[in-house]
Amino acid sequence: MTDRFATVEIFMPGASAVRMEALVTEKVENALREIPEVKELSSTSSEGFTIIQARLHDSVGKDQVDLVWSEIRNKLVDVEPELPSQAMKPRLDVRGLAAVTLGVAVTSSSTPLSVLERVARELRSRIATLPGTKNTEIYGEPIQEIVVEVDPNAMARAGLSIPLLSNLVGTSDTKISAGELNNSSSSLIVEVKGELDSVERINSIPLGVSGNGQILQLSDIATVAKRYIDPTETMALIHNQRGILVTTTMETGRRVDQWSDSAKQIVDQYRDELPEQIDLEIIIDQNFYAEERLSALLGNLLL
Repeated sequence: MTDRFATVEIFMPGASAVRMEALVTEKVENALREIPEVKELSSTSSEGFTIIQARLHDSVGKDQVDLVWSEIRNKLVDVEPELPSQAMKPRLDVRGLAAVTLGVAVTSSSTPLSVLERVARELRSRIATLPGTKNTEIYGEPIQEIVVEVDPNAMARAGLSIPLLSNLVGTSDTKISAGELNNSSSSLIVEVKGELDSVERINSIPLGVSGNGQILQLSDIATVAKRYIDPTETMALIHNQRGILVTTTMETGRRVDQWSDSAKQIVDQYRDELPEQIDLEIIIDQNFYAEERLSALLGNLLL
């Protein structure tokens, strides 16, 4: 299936839905409407977040689709300077039409979303090992980020600035070389041990030597904490409460009834392992609709 559908997501924390519509959504939509291959645009503006859905004309050939999406990406780059400085970079997600074979909601009235996320990830990994599974996705999971809040007075006493501090933190990342060790016969790249993936690791980043000869660390001038991103990128509402949705797409050429039965067995087995307050509910079942259509077809033939 040719990828004729896409979504554009833009975040601007703190902005009202009205401001998102006027300052972000309208400008992006007007830019995308300049591309003649775009057939349809629809958008939803909410507090701090805008999502725009785009569809290409059916007349766009398979050999042209990638070129059109590339042009749309360029349009998003061009419109970015027109957006408020607080707005994040627009993100384009291109997808084809793919029917979800099975969707399982992970819910609880008392369990934190962080725990439900671990349950959802374990369920996804179990279903992913089932023969015939093509793709599994998780929607509505909470996403964490590490925030560094700098004490300006402590930073000033240490003789540092925000650009210098940012550079020191950036060069502590293992993805960046820390330097080279050279001698007459060889040259070795020196890398920092440990990724910047924990509060403890970031707290211990060395910034220099203080006046009394002690090593100055980031924790001496800043508070480092792990928090959930707000507003969240995706949200799943099941029975009017937040939960997490695990969706699975089956490979083509498989019998949906056989695959679905096996997948449901995995769900049932995992449900028995969980505490009573956590529920796994099947809310999307392609096999149900396939059986319903087949029954209707057989009924018409008998008539």
